[in-house]
Amino acid sequence: MSSNKKKSKPWNETIIREKYDVFITNDHERTEELIPPLSVYIGAGFAAEIKHFHIESITEKVFSTEPSSDKSFSFKTEIHKPVAYSILLIDDNKNVVFHKFYCGLDAISNLILCLQNISKAVLKYMKRNIPMDKDGIVSEDKCHLCKQEFPRGCISVTNHDHFSGKVLGKACQGYVVLLAEVFENFRTLSMNYFELDPVHFYTTPSLTWSAGIKTTKVTLELLTDIDMYLMLESGIRGDTDSLCLEVWTEDVYYDLAKKFENVLDFSNYDVSHKYYSEKYKALLGYLKDETKGVPIQEFCALRPKMYSYVFGNENKKTAKGTKKTVVQNVLKHQLYLDILERDELMKNKQTSIISKNHIVSTIKQNKTSLCSFYDKMYMCNKVQCLAYGNVSIKT
Repeated sequence: MSSNKKKSKPWNETIIREKYDVFITNDHERTEELIPPLSVYIGAGFAAEIKHFHIESITEKVFSTEPSSDKSFSFKTEIHKPVAYSILLIDDNKNVVFHKFYCGLDAISNLILCLQNISKAVLKYMKRNIPMDKDGIVSEDKCHLCKQEFPRGCISVTNHDHFSGKVLGKACQGYVVLLAEVFENFRTLSMNYFELDPVHFYTTPSLTWSAGIKTTKVTLELLTDIDMYLMLESGIRGDTDSLCLEVWTEDVYYDLAKKFENVLDFSNYDVSHKYYSEKYKALLGYLKDETKGVPIQEFCALRPKMYSYVFGNENKKTAKGTKKTVVQNVLKHQLYLDILERDELMKNKQTSIISKNHIVSTIKQNKTSLCSFYDKMYMCNKVQCLAYGNVSIKT
């Protein structure tokens, strides 16, 4: 809800209509759709769904002095305070089990108390004793469950018990026999197809791996690279990087299509392009041209993940840590060039909504968006760099 004083009222002047699930101010109205139901199974034969759970909050302006724009800063401008909630529970027959609507500054504490009461009601429901339906017992000579007559001389409790351990034992024995037959059949199939006995494996994935290696007859490469070992054992994997290369040739696209045809995907090229092809479209492990066959006119890189290049009528810009709205609407390619030539830095203000210690707030930041200073490596000049400790660095 907007915090603009011209468009919003204090919380005690806000109208909240329980009947229509509408949150209204003097000129702001929003009708909320019900969220997808969350099923809560609390006992055999009973299930409840949280059909509707919604929390409304208002923003309270934080009065503070904005720091100097010369430095990077981050300070709160608004605090989001919950003021109302609505919760609706229904059972599997679509009957309302519980419904409560509350409006007040103590909405969260009241909600916690409400959830505690719901949990107590659920436990009480699960522990209840259901009396026997005496009207369902039509005769003392017939079982009220299966409606069969008791044989003569039968003691109903001992000889006509539907829930005896013997009945469950026989059913369990049947399942054990069935499971054993299924497993023995699986062993036979595995021995016939792969000549591998599943009994000798701890898990199904290990059996699948061995069967795949034996069927394909692939010889595994010995892991001699530490990165290859860490990828399997520790799950440490790399990511994809974009490479910008300066190539001197008559036709770079001809060279790429001729020498790297088996690793390049040309499906993003224009259909009229002479090297357009859908042979490797959407396949893993193939490289793509980010400029879609259009030559790059100018490239300016300030530091890693902070660069800009122009191709055709388009401009691709990146600035790590800066919001997309600032990058798209404020940063221009010429600004990258100016920062690089003047060895300056540029700051921009941006607004974000964060949650810290379960408190939702709106903050305003003055962050460094563009900077040509790079301290992660030793800069020989504005282009070349070396890792710290390199023998080529003169001390």
